[in-house]
Amino acid sequence: MSRRSLERLFRATLGVSPAKCYLRIRLERARLAVLRGGRALDDVAQSAGFASTSHFIARYRCTFGRTPAAERAAAQKRHS
Repeated sequence: MSRRSLERLFRATLGVSPAKCYLRIRLERARLAVLRGGRALDDVAQSAGFASTSHFIARYRCTFGRTPAAERAAAQKRHS
């Protein structure tokens, strides 16, 4: 099977491209790290495979509706 055929089948089955699916997985992993706290956002971004923190924050906000810092602050407020 060609790469393109696999991508089409992936999209037909899951409704998203493999690249978008992989990005979502990376962001979900990063979100867990953000919510656990304790690690700098630079470190979280790098461990999730983002070359720059600003790109990570932009993708995070686009996906989850708020920045990692805002999400962390809201989670800490809920737990205090």
